[in-house]
Amino acid sequence: MKKFAFIVAAILLLVGVSWFAFTHSTNPVRGSSAKVTTDDGITTAILSYAADPMFVSGNLLEAVTGVKAELELLDLDTSKAYFSVPISENWEWVRNQLTWRPDAIEMATLTGSSLQLGDIVLHKSNVRFFRIDATDFKIDPDTRTSFRFTRANYEPTVRELAAFITNNVLMCGKEYFVARYSGDQPVYQCNFGARVTVPGEPSLTRFAKAIIGGEDNQDRVNQKLLDFVTNEIEYDYTEDDWSNFRQVVKRPNEVLMTRKATCASKSALYASLLEQIGNDYVLVYYPSHIAVFVSGQYADTNGYTIVHDGKRYYMAETTAPGFVIGQTRLRTTTSPEINWTHLQRPGNKDVPVPKS
Repeated sequence: MKKFAFIVAAILLLVGVSWFAFTHSTNPVRGSSAKVTTDDGITTAILSYAADPMFVSGNLLEAVTGVKAELELLDLDTSKAYFSVPISENWEWVRNQLTWRPDAIEMATLTGSSLQLGDIVLHKSNVRFFRIDATDFKIDPDTRTSFRFTRANYEPTVRELAAFITNNVLMCGKEYFVARYSGDQPVYQCNFGARVTVPGEPSLTRFAKAIIGGEDNQDRVNQKLLDFVTNEIEYDYTEDDWSNFRQVVKRPNEVLMTRKATCASKSALYASLLEQIGNDYVLVYYPSHIAVFVSGQYADTNGYTIVHDGKRYYMAETTAPGFVIGQTRLRTTTSPEINWTHLQRPGNKDVPVPKS
């Protein structure tokens, strides 16, 4: 059945001569400009994630409520949330666990072999199908979720996830900039720096520290964080279509919740981890790629360095598993230290600097 939900997490880039478009929502309710600061807003944010599994792996609802429920549909027009739960689940416990007003639950009726609730039909068996007011969805903002990795577990609270989905903890800024001109027509490119997380975001700070452990050498810290991104975050070719000027760009928490991403999303995650520990880096833009370069004292055997404001930065390629900063050479016909077009310092979120 069709889900009348919305894309809450990604920017779909369409970058070309004199035009651009992207699909995303900076807030969980389309048309709203208010930031989420209440538990009701947190509720909407979590339902939005549950409505679009492209941005979270596993059963988020079960993680935050304890109920093996599936959000079948989130109807924004009526503010109704439609759920199904296995018949084997204790119904009295389920209804008290999922909603503040269990007596207001509307149950589907069996029509032939299907379950019908208003004009919505669910073709499933051995489940209960029901709907509640979305604002009645019961959730504890301090519930902690867990996404497991080899090196550490990412464990954001519900409240922290809501802060991501509303962009409260992202650099933000302009979504695009004029990269160049084709004749007199501007060619636009996404501002990937807008997707980087600000310093001091609690869930990423905890995660970065867990990956680093007791290491205090800046160069080795940068490499540890890069090892995580390159080896434990899969490159997702389904979200990457540079040939048609399209790419899905996830927020850093969404990369961790799905364990896969494009070069842009992997770079934003790595930059966000560096932000949490205060290590210096720049984002470097290419015609069809973006990379992170970090400062440090590395052995420069691959030549992938850029000097900016008198400081040398070394390429930390997030899409190449096992990439060693300052050493690994890429199988490419281009020169990463030469063929870049724009550079962006952390916090300079609006205007990447063109190569002079």
